[in-house]
Amino acid sequence: MSLQYLADIESTDGPNEGDDISALHWLEDGVILGGTVKGHLYGWRDTNGQYLGEAGKGGHGICINSISSSRQNKVVLTAALDGTVALWDTSDIAAMLQRSEVIPTGENEESSLSQQPDTFPLTLLKSMRLNKKSSAESQSMNEVSVGNEAQNPRPMDSKRTYCAVLHPTEPIFMTTGSKAELIIRSYDRDSRQFGQVITSISPDGTEKNGKFQESSSGSKVKDFGLCLLVHNSGETVALGTSEGYVHLFQIEEKKHLISIKASGQAVKCLHFTPNDELLVGGNDGNVSVFDVQQYVPKSSSRVTETEDEDLFVDGLDEFADDFTFSQHSIHTMSQTSSNSSLFSQTQPSRSTSLKPVRSWSSHPRGLTGVKASSDGRIVATSSIDGRVRIWDFKNPATQALCNIKQDKDIYAIEWKPVARDEADDRNATQERPSKRCKTVPISNSAMTAAAQSAKTASMFVTAGADGKVRWYRMAGGNTANV
Repeated sequence: MSLQYLADIESTDGPNEGDDISALHWLEDGVILGGTVKGHLYGWRDTNGQYLGEAGKGGHGICINSISSSRQNKVVLTAALDGTVALWDTSDIAAMLQRSEVIPTGENEESSLSQQPDTFPLTLLKSMRLNKKSSAESQSMNEVSVGNEAQNPRPMDSKRTYCAVLHPTEPIFMTTGSKAELIIRSYDRDSRQFGQVITSISPDGTEKNGKFQESSSGSKVKDFGLCLLVHNSGETVALGTSEGYVHLFQIEEKKHLISIKASGQAVKCLHFTPNDELLVGGNDGNVSVFDVQQYVPKSSSRVTETEDEDLFVDGLDEFADDFTFSQHSIHTMSQTSSNSSLFSQTQPSRSTSLKPVRSWSSHPRGLTGVKASSDGRIVATSSIDGRVRIWDFKNPATQALCNIKQDKDIYAIEWKPVARDEADDRNATQERPSKRCKTVPISNSAMTAAAQSAKTASMFVTAGADGKVRWYRMAGGNTANV
């Protein structure tokens, strides 16, 4: 029994030479977005790699380090290292994909794939700079290397913003940076309102007389937020920092829940599994897994090893429909609210004593991505060592199930969204020539659990220092053949 991923497609058009792809996001609409170190945003059709064009810079001066979306509100948010954020309209993407659908000639598939629409309809709605710009900051930020393991940013001033993430359903987004504070901001896609601060939530620490003080949890105010992740409920946010901490926050009650000392080095990537375990990866190349169920809303749809992935997806959608903010609650978040009945009755602790339920060394150099499949059975990791590795989540200490080597550093990895699998890839019904695929060397370990993920982990994409997007698909695509 074996688990194989085939190198399927490699983008031929996109960023100019020297403009590395620093961030990826796979839209459920059928488009893969890539942000670059020079602040540009590009798009590709997910089924065949067709280049769709450049959306523009959106006011970003340098490296885009985060891309997130809200399908309900039909927007994408990008954030860059210079503290700029941009909001993009995605409402015309479906129509654009239909207009620009490639019709293979049967004689020259490569030329048919290179056709592109007249314009890439990711319209810039709003953009703003959240940081105060200084000559010292500009020089510092221009020297940033995406994959530099020694990169532990420090605030140039008390308001510096580093990354941002959209709420999945409500018109708000979160930013972090200096002091590892979580700042909640509002937006209105139909008006000029953008970035207004609703509230800020700080880890348990204070700054007095210009000196940084340690908090009761051990976290330091000098800590700096590097990455953000919103739980699928929209209620809990995880924030990874330069000092190796992960802070969990409850949004509606503007509450800091817990600080976890997750790593001895900077935390660069976070991911919630379907069973509400938190994957943490950083500059030390290690992956740690924390059970955070008591800090996220209770859901009857948590997956067990024997449950079918379709049951999980249906339950998750139903839960997301039931748990939403009201417009009133968004504008009154600064007021004290009652405890949510969706949370565990156990009061969260601010102690840092939460220990990982498992951990393993995944790469010899810093991680740039750690993502679980939608059923939580396998985990993909990417690194600046130029490798992607696939792991059995329940038994990761053994040899990786799959090991993919690229020539350049890898900065981002994304699994194919479940919604795209359910669409049966209607735009990719024709088989591509076998010359497009090559077998990736893998281990021969028994992998029953991982084999069951053939549908929910059917494809992923990577991008990095060579400016290309690469598609990898599971061989066969049927559990019976794995």
